[in-house]
Amino acid sequence: MNKTFIIAKKELYRFFTDRRLLFSTVLLPGLMVYIIYTFMGSAFSSMFGQGAEAPRVLSVNTPASITAIAAEPQYGFGIIDIDSEEDGFMSLSQVGSILGRLYPDFDTRNYGFTKLHKLIEYTGDFETRYDQIPGGGKNLMVKNK
Repeated sequence: MNKTFIIAKKELYRFFTDRRLLFSTVLLPGLMVYIIYTFMGSAFSSMFGQGAEAPRVLSVNTPASITAIAAEPQYGFGIIDIDSEEDGFMSLSQVGSILGRLYPDFDTRNYGFTKLHKLIEYTGDFETRYDQIPGGGKNLMVKNK
């Protein structure tokens, strides 16, 4: 037991008198942690800082009371309200508008189609119907199956 204390005393004396050893075991790791966290902090603040886009909530037929609450700036999110018909159908132009707001880089040409209605009909996941417009045209209506 006595030899253990002698060895420990000798090593501690060497540790505190050797400046290189003290620098490499105490100061250098502390300095590296500070530098790494400084770079990480600046990276994260640029990712999630003030310029970050507020989260969006997609809602169908949102009540006016909820829309009014979401419009207040302290909550920090926006509601994209979608009005569908009572039977669940929505006009194709409205679907295109929503897709543009949710995914600004969305383009049907990335999927090999020139028009949105061709992409929707190809998937087979939607019911479609044409409604007659009073002016004489047709309006394509879309609904999930």
